[in-house]
Amino acid sequence: MCIAQYIYVRLAVNLPTPETYDELQRAYDFFNEKLFSNELPPCLITLQREKRTYGYCSFKRFVGRESGYTVDEI
Repeated sequence: MCIAQYIYVRLAVNLPTPETYDELQRAYDFFNEKLFSNELPPCLITLQREKRTYGYCSFKRFVGRESGYTVDEI
């Protein structure tokens, strides 16, 4: 009988998705507070890889599964 044991070891490396999107969320929160007195609604920030895409916004683009609230995409 041969027993194999696998041990999952998580490397001490920052995960790229949370690292990128957390930073974008912190920037949004900072400017919302400093420039807009927290008046801006929540939004979904997405990254685009299209050439010559200088900015994009789609209103009421996403609906929360549980909450049912719609949010804009930037």
